[in-house]
Amino acid sequence: MKRSAATLFSQGQHLPALRLYDAVIATAPLDFDARIRLADCALALGVADAARVYRATAWYCLKSGHPLPALVCARVLEAHGADASDIVSALVVNYGSESELVGKVAARVALPPDSLPVPVPDVRLAAPPDTIQIALA
Repeated sequence: MKRSAATLFSQGQHLPALRLYDAVIATAPLDFDARIRLADCALALGVADAARVYRATAWYCLKSGHPLPALVCARVLEAHGADASDIVSALVVNYGSESELVGKVAARVALPPDSLPVPVPDVRLAAPPDTIQIALA
C-alpha cells in the first residue's frame, strides 16, 4: 500500500496518496513513516495543519528511538519557515555525544511489517475531514 501511495505522490496525485497513507495509519497507528508521508501529501495540497503533523511525528520519533526521522521532520519545518528549535534541542540533549542517554540499554518502537493487510480506500473520494486530526493522534 505504501509503495502505491509513494508512486501516486511522485506522479503528483497527492490526494489519492494521502488517502492511502491515511488507511495505513488507521491500521498501524505507530507507523511514523506513513505519518511523515501523510504530512508530505498535506503540505503538497496546501493544508495548513501539515506542520502540526510533522511536529507531532518528530516528537513521537524522538521519544521512540528514531532520531533521524525526527531530524527530517525538523528540517522540513524549518524549510517552510516554522521554528523547530525545540525539536533540534531535544535531539541534542537525547542523542548528543555527551548525552547520558546514549549507550544505555533501550528499545525502539519498530515500524509495522510491509505485509500488514491494510483495507484499500476509494482514492477517488475526498479525504475525510478528520484525516489530519487522526494523524496527530
